[in-house]
Amino acid sequence: MAKTLISFIGTGIRFDNNNEKNVYRKVSYSGFGFENVMESSVFVNCLMRSEVYRPDELIVIGTVTSAWEALIDEDPNQSNLYLKLWQNGETKPRRPITQEDLLELQAIVQTKHKIPVKLVCHSDDMTDNHLPEILSAYDEVAAGINEEHEVILDITHGFRSMSVLFEHVLSSRYGGNDTAKVSFIYAEIRTEKNSGGENITNGYVRNLKPVAELSKRNFAMSGFINRFNIGNLPEYINKAGWKKGADAVKKIGQIVQSNFFDQLKASVDTVSEVLNDDSYPKNPPAWLNRIKREFEKITDVNSNKKWMVNLGFSEVLAKKKLFGAAILCLQCAVEQKLKNDFLKKHPEHEKAIKNSYTDYQKLVLRPFYDGKNCPDGISRLNVIRNHVGHYGMERRGVVPEPYDLGNQYIGLYNSVREFFGAGGR
Repeated sequence: MAKTLISFIGTGIRFDNNNEKNVYRKVSYSGFGFENVMESSVFVNCLMRSEVYRPDELIVIGTVTSAWEALIDEDPNQSNLYLKLWQNGETKPRRPITQEDLLELQAIVQTKHKIPVKLVCHSDDMTDNHLPEILSAYDEVAAGINEEHEVILDITHGFRSMSVLFEHVLSSRYGGNDTAKVSFIYAEIRTEKNSGGENITNGYVRNLKPVAELSKRNFAMSGFINRFNIGNLPEYINKAGWKKGADAVKKIGQIVQSNFFDQLKASVDTVSEVLNDDSYPKNPPAWLNRIKREFEKITDVNSNKKWMVNLGFSEVLAKKKLFGAAILCLQCAVEQKLKNDFLKKHPEHEKAIKNSYTDYQKLVLRPFYDGKNCPDGISRLNVIRNHVGHYGMERRGVVPEPYDLGNQYIGLYNSVREFFGAGGR
């Protein structure tokens, strides 16, 4: 997969020894994925020489007072620009880089590495007053990244808040499975004694790819908890040793995604069985306990009556702001109750209403909704359900107005509870 490397540049420490000027200490880097030991004063230069990490696009982010000269401190042919930028740091406070110098530097780095390069410069005031401006700049950078690229964040240099803010922006863009495209790398500096007892400074490469996997799992988990999305969550639950839990997530998630609420009770029964058997791991990770707690909320609505399961589950859906699904679930509960009451009186029609929707409408629904025994709230629910279920389609020359289903739901829910004899809330 093609890669975009995003690195950060700070103000550095400034070393001036034997007429060799370096913004950062020159050290030898080795470790994860590095084929050979590489020496440089700035880690991004090593990444550019690595066969494993060399990107197809480079983005370097810094402030107006960052030590941008670090990007070319290995290039003697660029001594004029290097010395000019170095001298910016001779003053206190450091002189800001000009846009002209930044563009010249960008062209030099791009020519050197023979890939597209973008240098992004923003205010060096990282306080609250400038955060909107900085986040806007980071948003623009993130929006310009090729969606097909793997993103590598090099967080070795720069102000720590820069990488944190940029990672937050990336998380907003790369949700779900796409978080697997984002990985982190950094190099830590250690001072150690060599065989002769002398202090030497070395850089060790650390790859934080598991962070991306953690983000991916957390996104899958929150997708289920917040909206009953399935995603890759069953895969993670399986790896944690709870296969029955993974199957239950699939089952309940598919019911909600398909709006197959007439089959809801069977899925809720499955969740109850999974919670009551001995399949749950003995030493589960903390995140798996969150899934278990979500299952417990689902089983709280269980009942031996299908319509009461749907009534309770519609409230679960509404709490997750899934109001369209909650309305459909409520209507399903009403029809399940109507069908049950009808078959108690007319068991001879069971086969007919199961095999023919026309007979079901004729024998069960129309007599109720066209008669005098249908409460206003239940009639209102039926109207709204039809508009929702038929995607706001024009009927008989009337185009329905979209609903604020969140406000409508509470009244409709109470109407159904009262209709079932359960009392309103």
